[in-house]
Amino acid sequence: MREERNPYRHRGDRNVFCSEYNHCLDHAISQSWNSWNCNKCKSRFNQDIEKERSITREFTVYYECNIPSINLDLLPSDNELYGDVDIAAF
Repeated sequence: MREERNPYRHRGDRNVFCSEYNHCLDHAISQSWNSWNCNKCKSRFNQDIEKERSITREFTVYYECNIPSINLDLLPSDNELYGDVDIAAF
């Protein structure tokens, strides 16, 4: 492990923005530590890693709908549906 990395096997604060964080995490996992922190590390205030940036993209979605065609001749007429009711009155 590099000299500037010094994960400490004890519950505490971790600096997830440190460029060494992934290496320290790998070390803690390889040693089967339940917890660890950065309190005794010289790089504990390191902010080298670039914080996430939101990425905005413009895009168009093209899609196709497969709707079966309807034979209107097979639909019941208004008279068959409503009987003798005057539909125009509604």
